[in-house]
Amino acid sequence: RLHKELPLTAEELENVFDSLDDYKNGFLTLGEFSSGFSNFLNRRRGSATDDQRTLLSQNFPEALAYDQQLGEEEDEERHFSMLMESLGASNVFEDPGEVRSLWAQLRKDEPHLLTNFEEFLSRVTSQIKEAQQERKEMESVLR
Repeated sequence: RLHKELPLTAEELENVFDSLDDYKNGFLTLGEFSSGFSNFLNRRRGSATDDQRTLLSQNFPEALAYDQQLGEEEDEERHFSMLMESLGASNVFEDPGEVRSLWAQLRKDEPHLLTNFEEFLSRVTSQIKEAQQERKEMESVLR
């Protein structure tokens, strides 16, 4: 479908899709797209600092390992934040840290279940928002 809208050949589009399709199931989840897009942006931004990283790794390898760990945590946090924003759930959950913890654990240990969890979050978010709206309507009627 995108072939007419983007300046890429059908083969190039297929390659982009295949690189984003982590589960190789022929479908892209929101998580796969967000992660792939984040990686693309990070690669563009990261190329400018490659020389600095090489110098740092030669002189202080433990600092580079720590820097990489922080980078991975930041990427994970950014990816989760984008997911929650796209679901409209940024301010819905009382303790988003718990949701993030579950999401991160699934992403690490059971990535094949991540799509189901993200769909579950979408449904729960929708139901919570509906309940909040109903509560507001009831409160306004009672005033």
